[in-house]
Amino acid sequence: MVQRRLIDSEGYYNNGSYYVYYLCKDTDNDAVTVLIRNCLQDEDINYVEGDIITVYGEGVGNKTITDMEYQSHTAPCIHVAYAVVDGGASSGYEE
Repeated sequence: MVQRRLIDSEGYYNNGSYYVYYLCKDTDNDAVTVLIRNCLQDEDINYVEGDIITVYGEGVGNKTITDMEYQSHTAPCIHVAYAVVDGGASSGYEE
């Protein structure tokens, strides 16, 4: 489940090229947190807090990013190749 949308401040402030990440928790196991990197930005994916998504992509190990509020987030990261919204705020689905 999407918890937060994060913009990588390092790329944003240093070269204007930045990635959007989503901090997500496993709906079956709250202890599992991952960062999802939106590699499909040209398709303008914009998940919101509470969306339940299924992603397909490549695991790239642990990643640390600093968001626009200068908070660091470290978690395993997945580069998204394909994603589907299964429920949540964007789909009108409420748990």
